[in-house]
Amino acid sequence: MASPPIISGLPAGLSLVNVAAPPYNLLIEDANAEVLRKDVLYRPTGSIQGTIVGVRINNTQNPNAKVWLKMWDSDDPVVGTEAPPVILRCRAGKITEYYVLVPFKYLSYQVLVTPGTKGTTAPTKPVSVCLAIRA
Repeated sequence: MASPPIISGLPAGLSLVNVAAPPYNLLIEDANAEVLRKDVLYRPTGSIQGTIVGVRINNTQNPNAKVWLKMWDSDDPVVGTEAPPVILRCRAGKITEYYVLVPFKYLSYQVLVTPGTKGTTAPTKPVSVCLAIRA
């Protein structure tokens, strides 16, 4: 007798595929992402660049302030002046997850309370960030 499927009731035309390896091999967990993190990961010249495949922003300690995770492919970004190529928003008091494909050679990031390039103000309470990276 065949084993019952793990998930039943899939819509017609869909199938499950077992993945031998997860889509990431590094996980960065930062409990204080409101502090500028410079050159967190560096991929040497000639090597394959890293790729962020998932982001989780936990802003539950700031119930009255939206925050933006800003990421730079730079080892020493000028916050408030240098435009971050990636900006991800998290609503006040919430947790937000993103599934992305963001390649980088250098990785620097910071959580701030202002959208866009301008602004250097960190939230009043800690914001945690988790980055899933394929290196």
